[in-house]
Amino acid sequence: MRFPWKMLVAVAAVLFMTTAIALTVALGRNGPESRPAAISSADLTTLEFAERIDVGKCMADRGFRYLPEPPTPAERRFTYVLDDVAWARQHGYGIVPASDVAVTGTNERYFASLSPDRRVQAVAALAGSHGEVTVSVPGGGVVGSATDGCTALAQQRLYGDFPTWFHAKIITANLELSYVPRVRSDPAFIRALGEWSRCMGGRGFSTTGPNNLAEQLSDRIRGRTTADARDLEIETAVAEATCARQTLLATTAEGLDRRYRTETEARYHSEIQIRDRLREAALPHARQIVSAYRPG
Repeated sequence: MRFPWKMLVAVAAVLFMTTAIALTVALGRNGPESRPAAISSADLTTLEFAERIDVGKCMADRGFRYLPEPPTPAERRFTYVLDDVAWARQHGYGIVPASDVAVTGTNERYFASLSPDRRVQAVAALAGSHGEVTVSVPGGGVVGSATDGCTALAQQRLYGDFPTWFHAKIITANLELSYVPRVRSDPAFIRALGEWSRCMGGRGFSTTGPNNLAEQLSDRIRGRTTADARDLEIETAVAEATCARQTLLATTAEGLDRRYRTETEARYHSEIQIRDRLREAALPHARQIVSAYRPG
């Protein structure tokens, strides 16, 4: 989503490995990572959970706690504009929680509870500190990872070749960095965005685009009660989605995204094939790890 409102305690703990995720999130919203039908969402969940289980064992061997929590369903993301009115009415943007629930996980709280020196050691155990592998990301930038951390070692055991896996994974996870700017600069998108802005103006929102609307909302909810902020968030999200559907913005963005994404995937076809081959090869072992896992 456009609003990554999670505590950053654990971000430091994953260090280089989360840089790629941060790059992707910074783009905006929507656009699932490319994958063939053979790699299902359930398969991806199994692979991720198996990796977390192995990370937990590695961290325990190094004297730290790491709970391999099962992956939760990914947040729905809208890269260009929120365009689902029913979803907006129920969830807003996810800025203000619908109830007073904890927003940090067990591992985040554990890292936060450590002394500064101990936390540095835990970060090094998880993310590593030696043997860096780097990847040039589509659209610019470089992402790196040490090879001696528990995260890298778990991926090495699961996929068999960490540098090859890391390269393919980071490239394919960040393809949006290459094609999303092309969508947003396309004349058809710019025209549709103008229509959307005029529609929003008719609803009392003076804004040049969804990202500008997000900045305005952040300012407007500051200092309000949770209930008032939640109501304002829902109102704004519903207006954004309604105008996206009443104008050509949603359909234009979908069509351009499909076009430019297809071109980009063709350019990085080799990396996509390598990623999927490694995933398929890792699945049997991942299923064994998950099946044998017993919490506690």
